[in-house]
Order: sequence, then C-alpha cells, then structure tokens
Amino acid sequence: MLFVKAFDKDRKYRVGFDLREDFCQISYCERGGGIVTFSQKEDAEEYNIPTLLFKKAGVDEWFFGRAAKEHAGDPDGTLIANLLEAAIADQPIGIEGRDYDAVKLLTLFLEKCFKMLSGAVPSARIGAVMFTLKTVDERVVKLFEKIIPALPLPEETVSIEEHDSSFYHYMLEQEEELRQKDVMLLEYTGQDRMVLSRLTYNRRTTPIVSVVKNSEYVGLPYTSPRDMDMQLTGILQQELAAGNFSSVHLVGDGFDGKWMRDALKLLCRNCRVFQGNNLYSKGACVSACYKTDVPQEEERYFFLDDHKLQANIGIEATHNGTEGYYPLLDAGVNWYEAKREEDFILEGTGEIRLIMMPLTGGKASEYTIRLDELPVREDRLTRIRVALTLESEKQLMVRIRDLGFGEIFPSSNLRWEKGIAL
Repeated sequence: MLFVKAFDKDRKYRVGFDLREDFCQISYCERGGGIVTFSQKEDAEEYNIPTLLFKKAGVDEWFFGRAAKEHAGDPDGTLIANLLEAAIADQPIGIEGRDYDAVKLLTLFLEKCFKMLSGAVPSARIGAVMFTLKTVDERVVKLFEKIIPALPLPEETVSIEEHDSSFYHYMLEQEEELRQKDVMLLEYTGQDRMVLSRLTYNRRTTPIVSVVKNSEYVGLPYTSPRDMDMQLTGILQQELAAGNFSSVHLVGDGFDGKWMRDALKLLCRNCRVFQGNNLYSKGACVSACYKTDVPQEEERYFFLDDHKLQANIGIEATHNGTEGYYPLLDAGVNWYEAKREEDFILEGTGEIRLIMMPLTGGKASEYTIRLDELPVREDRLTRIRVALTLESEKQLMVRIRDLGFGEIFPSSNLRWEKGIAL
C-alpha cells in the first residue's frame, strides 16, 4: 500500500542515474512497475555507458559514450575523458588549442544520455530523477546547481544522493529476509582496490536506524587468481567473524571469471549471495520513486549517514495557543536539501531560541540569538523572517530579517546572521 502524493499522470517514469568517472548507468521504471536497467544493445546487457566525449576536428560534431570510445584512436579528433573530475574541480578542458568549460561538456554528455534514453523513456514523461555519485560534497552540490537547469527536465524533479543512500534504498525493495541481519556489499573493478560496505540495522530503535560503514582494501594481487582468492577469503573470514549477514552483494567487473572459489564457498555457507553491476542505478531509481510515492515500509526505517542532518531543529514559540517546540528542520534530510523559511511575531523578547534534539538520543542543545539594535515596539508588533540552511554537513546558517509590521511599523531592514557548528 502506498501513501500517494500529488502526481502528474503524464510523468509516470522514475529514473536512477549512476554517474561515475569512467562510466554511468541508467535504470528506470514506470510508476508502480519493475525496475529496468537501460541497455545500449537490445540483445545484450550492455549497461555501462562510458563517460566520454569525442570531438571531431574542426567541426562542432560530438560523439559520446560507446561511440566516443570507438573513436578513441582516431587522429582526426579529440577524446575527452575525466569529465566528472574536471567539472567538479571547475577546470577548463583544452581541445584543439581552445579551453572548454568542463561543466558545459559534462552537461552535454548528460543531455546526450537522456536523448538516447528517450527511445525507451521520453523526457517529457519523467517525473523524478535521482543522480547517484560515490561522494556528494559542497563542490558536487554546486556542480549540479549549474547542470540541473540545463537538463530537459523540470528542475524540481531532479535530486542527487550518494552511493551509500542508493545501496540502502535498493535493499528496502528486496525481500525482508535479505536484511533481517546486516548486509554486505563488495565493489571491485579489477584493480588493486576493493570497497566493502556494511549496512547495519539498529532494530532497538523506532524507526529502525540504518547506517552504512565503508572499509577500503588495497593491494589485492589481481595478477594471480589463486592469491586473489586467498586474500579475499581472509578478508571475508574477518568480516563474517565480526558480524552476522543476511546477504552479500558483489558489484563490479572485477568479480567476473571463476577465481572466487574458496571465497564464494565461504559466503554461500553463511548467507545468500548476489552478483550484478547495476545495484546503484537501481537503488537510485528506488530513491526517485520514494520522492513521490512513500511506501509504508520506508516509514519503518531511517537512514543516517555523515551527510545528513543528525538532529531535529526547531524554535521555542507559541503555536495555536500552546507554547513549546516548533519544528523547522527534520533530522535525516540531506544537508544540501535542508532549507526552511518561516515568519514569526515577537512577544516580549528581542531574541529567538533554537532547539536541537539529536536523533540518536542525548540532551537537547539550545542556542540563543539576540536581535541587537532591534527597534523597540509593543508586543506582537514585530514580525521577523527566520531562514535556516546548511552550508555543509557541520555548519548551520541562521539568517533573520526584521519585517516590521505592515504600514504601522515599516521594516528597519536590519538583518542578523549566525553560523552554528553542528
């Protein structure tokens, strides 16, 4: 059963877009339907779209993805890689003696991806898109603030999240027995670096608080299948001894082949094992679905990571005749999405008091902001506007403006700002 928000019937598709430095993937579904990962070939599972552009020399002709990769050795043009890295760093890319804006080139790549997707999912019928990236920091947020307006989609339909969040949402759509205990995800691309993600559930809390912890293993001897198997088996023995797992998910081309003999035997004795390369794009598609249709199952769980607001933030105020806590920001929202603006009328005070209540328990914190130099007026004849935003995961910015009180007391145009470390 779903709690359904207002929904545009014409925009029935939800899209998850896994954007990486070397490749991207796109998964989609119709509202209420199964998730499909877009393949560049009808008769094969060719999910990976190389994050590449190729510009033909002397003309404004661009190839992308697989076509760009096929032109990699063509001397009559320029292959452009590292699009995401350059765009995040806002560094120009030199092509034929000219500097190109990396953000615009990445936007061009994404536009071409959506055009390719339009054969299966017309852009005009997409109701929500979730981009998922390995990491979302201040630079990534600023990058997407530039990219989103240029995409062939209404801006309010596009969101971003990290791989950990996509992993969490992917598991919410699986059978509950696969997450009765912890869940392990191993990502290995075939180089000397493997990432192990452990999704844990604290079932002593209501809702159930879910957390992802990542460990990185480097120096895997990938040139020797036997040594690889032995080293991975040793890693897994340590992890399985430290906790109980319901399921393990293997992601990445590095797991292809038959080198995981002892490691697989060990895993299959302890839990259910799954292998595939499209977990993150599918998880992002689930996240896109939850932007408009929130299932009851999600209300039982709460995902908490370092990039989310860790406390409920409100203000001491009188509401509907009752004095007490008035909520402004809810814990669990991504820091870059945490925004709230409300108007209040002052009564007998020249200050406001913010209250922060940690989600994980503990004592609430209070922060008093004095409105120095505020004009003296009678009670209930001063209206202020309070705006809260997060500048980063650990920095709350409070902005307050004196609005006066209509024609009786014009605004003084006084403003106050306070940064609060979280």
